[in-house]
Amino acid sequence: MRRRRQKPNWLMTSFLVISFFGLAMSMIFTSSRQSRTRDLFQASAQVERDVASSLSDRDELNRKIQYLEGRSRISQVAGENLGMHKPEASEMVILSGGVLP
Repeated sequence: MRRRRQKPNWLMTSFLVISFFGLAMSMIFTSSRQSRTRDLFQASAQVERDVASSLSDRDELNRKIQYLEGRSRISQVAGENLGMHKPEASEMVILSGGVLP
């Protein structure tokens, strides 16, 4: 009978150590990549919330500007602060379109 030749023990141990090291490194890299991806998604979600908030603020400011520029608001402020009023028919003077000398 022939005896099978046994592989050296150090060769099998080296293969197992290298395999384990490769597996551990791939797990570390995968975990790191997933952590970075999660952080990027969280940052992206925060940016989207900030943009939505800014758009809401802009819309509110536009409504406020439209109110403040409105004819009724200007008439009210002119009357309260400057004592102005809408002229009656008797207070109106129609000027001719002639050229001034």
